[in-house]
Amino acid sequence: MKILKKTVCMFVAIMLVSVMMVSAQRQIQRKKLPMVRTFVKVELISPANHYVGVCPVTVKMTGKITVSKAMTVKYYFKRSDGVTSRLTPLIFTTAGTKNIPFTWKLGKDGQAWVQLIVKTASGEVKSFQKEFDVKCDKKRKVIKKLTPAQMKAELKPLKMGPARIIGHKAVLKQADDLPKVKPVVADLDIIGLNIQPHPGKIHQDVAFSVVVKNISRVRMEHSPSCYLKVIFITKVTSSSPFNPPYYQEYPHYFVIPEIGSGSKCTIEFKFKFHQIRDWKIFVKADGKDTVKEFKEDNNTAIRPFWIRY
Repeated sequence: MKILKKTVCMFVAIMLVSVMMVSAQRQIQRKKLPMVRTFVKVELISPANHYVGVCPVTVKMTGKITVSKAMTVKYYFKRSDGVTSRLTPLIFTTAGTKNIPFTWKLGKDGQAWVQLIVKTASGEVKSFQKEFDVKCDKKRKVIKKLTPAQMKAELKPLKMGPARIIGHKAVLKQADDLPKVKPVVADLDIIGLNIQPHPGKIHQDVAFSVVVKNISRVRMEHSPSCYLKVIFITKVTSSSPFNPPYYQEYPHYFVIPEIGSGSKCTIEFKFKFHQIRDWKIFVKADGKDTVKEFKEDNNTAIRPFWIRY
């Protein structure tokens, strides 16, 4: 009986020691080889949920695929209009994230969605869906930023050189109340500024006529020939918020002939405009300040006009 009890005690002791040794070995293995849970994360990043602009509007998104270890996955995009991209493999040599660009041009208003679908080698499927809406702005005009050379060549006159002179009379007019006054100074004034047609059409002739008069009542032989300064002014805007709007000027000069006191002449010129914009025309008689005038602040005029389709 005593021998049986000793045998049982020894067997139990041996079993306890074996269990403790196995437990210790497992703990050592866990410390050496920590368990890593395999996962795949899928995202779609969009700069906006509402897209407003001149259609077709380009929707841009970035797909992000994150894995916990080296593996190969396959992905594709699915759109709300039923279009599906091809299944593309993506290799990860280590754990990390890779970005995939996505673009879609939409030409009408409405709501839509995009889905990024990822398949792993084990057959697991992950997906992420992004919804958005589009609003076509028909009134907004996209104005491209011009280079200095393009700005210089944007306005081209039909005639290079002198403009057409109409109704010019170099004959002097003697003022009745100043019969004995010697010639002193002229006084040029803009008494007419016309645009035809208005509004003008893009890529078609727009005719301008400027009426200049020597309104001086002082007798003189003539108002010396000078220059008519013409400046076309427009506001240039950019779709980027980092580029503030600015005004662009296009100056031109035309010759004004000699004008007698009390006489006037009409200067006509034509231009073609190659951009749909709101414009202003500024004109100044004696544009280079070569004529001594009785009044220097009454020889300018400005008028807005528009170029449309």
